[in-house]
Amino acid sequence: MDGINVTERILRGGIVLALASASSLAQEVATPPLDLASFPASMIEEVIVPDPGELFSLMDKLPGQPNWGSWVRADFGKGTLTDRTQLALLFGTLIADGFIAVQAENVEGVTKAGRRILELAESLGLRDAVLPHSRAIIEACEAKDWLRVRRELDRTHKTVRDQMEMMRDEDLAQFVSVAGWLRGTEVLTSLIVESYSQDKAEILNQPDLAEHFIERLSKLEGDGKDSTSVQAVLVGLRSVRELMGTSEEQSLTSESVQKIHGICAGIVNQIVPQ
Repeated sequence: MDGINVTERILRGGIVLALASASSLAQEVATPPLDLASFPASMIEEVIVPDPGELFSLMDKLPGQPNWGSWVRADFGKGTLTDRTQLALLFGTLIADGFIAVQAENVEGVTKAGRRILELAESLGLRDAVLPHSRAIIEACEAKDWLRVRRELDRTHKTVRDQMEMMRDEDLAQFVSVAGWLRGTEVLTSLIVESYSQDKAEILNQPDLAEHFIERLSKLEGDGKDSTSVQAVLVGLRSVRELMGTSEEQSLTSESVQKIHGICAGIVNQIVPQ
């Protein structure tokens, strides 16, 4: 299935992953049509890769109040990393964590994420590119301007990916995307299981995206492909892909959602240094 069809399927369910503003919702179950041209995601090799906050903001458009605060991290991993593959994977989870803290409107969580983002960017040689975003994130957070924080997190994610691709580090850019998706999926699966519905579960049914990540990681060359974390990601993605079934299936069962949560949590625990 091509990237446009993937987008249409996700949009018909009224859901997907990064920073649409959490505007008020109609009480009807049906979701109003959305404008494909304004869809906030990245097209990578004809596959739609949702930006790391869209699933979160769209969860707010469904009945029930997600407990985002329960998933705000107290810290973002200890120790100093030097391996660029590990740094890129950690950076991806951190972007997702930033969005989680924004959803919870947690000032401390966002501020810590902004500072840690800058630390990792420096280790990746991207400090100058990320510094303006990090400052803007902290400034907007102190003003509790959550929409601006979301925008700056999104810009940070895009800047890092663009810089990596300019430096011919496409593999690192892929690690950032897949790790952000895995961390986001870990959190969403937990929230969905707490108050399961088919509409909520439909957010997660993205087999084409899982296949895209599997294909890209399977084709890696160089040292990154042999790292323990990358192999764990690949094994986990294949299990997640199997649970998702086909693109035509509209939602996942509560049991499948729970299993996906366990897989993603296990991968993220390997990525984030303890």
